[in-house]
Amino acid sequence: MTTHFDHTDATYWADYDGLQGRKHQLLARYLDAWFPILATRQGLILYVDSHAGRGIHDTGDVGSPILALRRLLSHSHRERILRGCTVGFHLFENNDHNAAILDSEIQKLGDLPSRVKVKVYREDYAAALTEILDQLVTDGTRLAPSFAFVDPYGYSLSGALLNRFLNAGTTELLLNFMSHYVDIAIKADDKDARLDALFHTPSWRDLRGIPDRNERINAAINLFAAGLDARYKRWIFMRGDADEIKYILVHATNNLLGLREFKKAIWRVIPDGSYTAYQKDRPEQGELIGNSVAPPHRKVRDLLWREFAGKVANLERDIYPVIDESPYLDTHAHHVLKEDFKEGRISVDGASRLVLKTNPTIRFGAGSVTSTPRSPVRSSNRVKA
Repeated sequence: MTTHFDHTDATYWADYDGLQGRKHQLLARYLDAWFPILATRQGLILYVDSHAGRGIHDTGDVGSPILALRRLLSHSHRERILRGCTVGFHLFENNDHNAAILDSEIQKLGDLPSRVKVKVYREDYAAALTEILDQLVTDGTRLAPSFAFVDPYGYSLSGALLNRFLNAGTTELLLNFMSHYVDIAIKADDKDARLDALFHTPSWRDLRGIPDRNERINAAINLFAAGLDARYKRWIFMRGDADEIKYILVHATNNLLGLREFKKAIWRVIPDGSYTAYQKDRPEQGELIGNSVAPPHRKVRDLLWREFAGKVANLERDIYPVIDESPYLDTHAHHVLKEDFKEGRISVDGASRLVLKTNPTIRFGAGSVTSTPRSPVRSSNRVKA
């Protein structure tokens, strides 16, 4: 029996909206960086899709497994990636009809390179992953570097299993937190066991005391993310036609480079810096671009001067960690630092030029800097990541 969020329902595959488009653009952008980074250091890397679906919508738009395969096959560094590395695609789809369509879409890609291995599992990913992780413990080995895209049909997820995966090796998650259904379950009185498993703590019950829906969802995602055994976590709010939060896309990694690359993907796909995508965005539009979107240089300048005014700071040791913890990119900071050096607001002892690649130690002036007014960034009342 299907439900209103069941991807086995034909109505789901009949459409493709702006949220699906943004979700897949983020995935694509990140994989473009992930494949070559991991392949240069490893002989085997794995892409895991927990709910692979059919691989294509009736609109002709591809789903995550076909998108991931295409990004590798068309990658500008494909030959270098595959020269010494095997890339395994492990695609889980426990609905036979969906799995059959996915198989046919994979066949349409033609003969794959010998180092690209694809397997479709017609079984539940959680049971299979548990078995794999149990075997690793028995063997005393680690999981090959892996990226898992967890895009469930509902919210029946095990926080404990997600953490076992995150602790099994060099692993990362991109996960769809179905906040709309989670919020309904929080207010119900018969979903406690499922939410205990999801949050991996009974503390979610405190969320019932938050009357405002947006505040409750924001508290829920913070609680869920805090329970993930990953040092770096970022998320994007996915909003429906009425501006309501439908779900939240969460990236979790213990790799600083992974964090930086995912933030780059966010700024490429959502360049207004809102960390928010909208269902009303046209999927065919591609990435959001436009002259009305101003870089966040004023906000980055304010951040740096609040932290370092009157201090001496090393670029890699002091400044980059502040940027890593913020929503912004190192390239945003580079622009600000170059501009402030040119205007004499910061200095480098004995240097007439600011050369960032030398990892300079920078002296910030006393007081604060009033930023030059810039064109306003598109904004609305949004819950921030």
